[in-house]
Amino acid sequence: IDLGQPYTVNLLRLQVAQYPEGATAHDVYVGSSPDTLTLVHTFDGETVDNQLLEFQPDVPLTDVQYVRVTTTKSPSWVSWREIEVIVP
Repeated sequence: IDLGQPYTVNLLRLQVAQYPEGATAHDVYVGSSPDTLTLVHTFDGETVDNQLLEFQPDVPLTDVQYVRVTTTKSPSWVSWREIEVIVP
């Protein structure tokens, strides 16, 4: 996701679209350019359709223009109903 300009990010919220339910792992990367993304969180566990996954860093993430979610484990095709990037 290209946010269009750099932001400070307080919360990332992902709404799962998944069938069948099961064990998944999703890596969340952020950065100021597509070439400088840093892994900031991994969601790893059982997920179901419409579930909300939230990551709130201990310290807000600064200089974030790009967000990438990479799924590394899933029993089904990967899709998201919504991805929210919450800024102050």
